Amino acid sequence: MVLPITATGLYWSIRGEVACSHHASRISDDRWQSEGWMPLPALSQGFRGLQFQCQHCAPDHTALVHRAVTGTPWSDIADAARARSTWQSSPFGGDPPEPPDDAA
Repeated sequence: MVLPITATGLYWSIRGEVACSHHASRISDDRWQSEGWMPLPALSQGFRGLQFQCQHCAPDHTALVHRAVTGTPWSDIADAARARSTWQSSPFGGDPPEPPDDAA
């Protein structure tokens, strides 16, 4: 079987199994179709601290590595949006006050 191109070098199934091209090439055509195998999207890597890996190559045989997420642009944006919507839904309305100069 010829594997589809993947930006991550990984493939996953609807069952949650993750395999590299070496291990995915060993999957039968019937199993590939029935388990819905496809290339792992590049955007999935690093989202919320999750890093996918081939569970067959990994020493602990897990498909996910959890990394601590701190100070990411995504969390900063979400916090700002949440603060803004909370302020606008308050009886004061309008724009939130400017943070003090020492808030940095």
